[in-house]
Amino acid sequence: ASKVRLLVLSHLCLLVILYLFFLRIRPFDPPPVWRGLAAALMTVYVLNYHPVADNFAWGQINLIVLALVCLAWLALKRGGHALSVAVPLSLAVLLKTYPLLLLPLLVIRRRYAAAAWTLGLVVLYGLVSWWVLPKGLWGDWLANVAPTGGYGLRPFNLPFIPVEPWNHSINGFMLFVQDRVPEVFGLPTRLMTKPLTYLLAGAVGAATLGLALLSARRGQGEGTLDADVSLFLLMMFLVAPLSWEHHLVYALPAAM
Repeated sequence: ASKVRLLVLSHLCLLVILYLFFLRIRPFDPPPVWRGLAAALMTVYVLNYHPVADNFAWGQINLIVLALVCLAWLALKRGGHALSVAVPLSLAVLLKTYPLLLLPLLVIRRRYAAAAWTLGLVVLYGLVSWWVLPKGLWGDWLANVAPTGGYGLRPFNLPFIPVEPWNHSINGFMLFVQDRVPEVFGLPTRLMTKPLTYLLAGAVGAATLGLALLSARRGQGEGTLDADVSLFLLMMFLVAPLSWEHHLVYALPAAM
């Protein structure tokens, strides 16, 4: 029963994403002569985008997370109330954590109240979970999961997955290099991969922030908001310690 409900919910979220993106966030309006062909190509592209099917097949929640991000995106674009941005974004963070990386964009856009509400709601969810979830869960997370959640590490109880081919993040690539190339210039690769991973992830993050700041300072904030959010979603995918194929749905707005 849970599988069926999640499958239905994921399909509904895909429809919500397409509706919000093409009819509300970025209305689909190509030149009339190309409209039919463009719509057909876009439909074929989305329906053949394998990470979407991957979410259905593996029971993943990324389409739910992306739908929530799109709701926050629409509210941000329309200049909505801080809570209209914060509530869906904080729920996305509750499900996946990584959308927390969108907070700097809110600050760059001077939506300080929305950023503060988002952070406050996330903290509130954590406090509620302390009372609601089974005793010892947070202690187990702090003792076992958190210390193995950084770059260059194997997450607790996931000894092999970070270096498998389907981890497409910077961390996954560097761990792959570490396992396949034992030495570089006579030095053990494992001594360099971890700092290099942090350096590369930091460079991607800095480039993303820099572009968003540049567009805001040039007064192109409204015109570049869609590109900025899409770019932040791509950055989120790249710098995450684990980015499997089903996480590539976060690249779908940029691709579309």
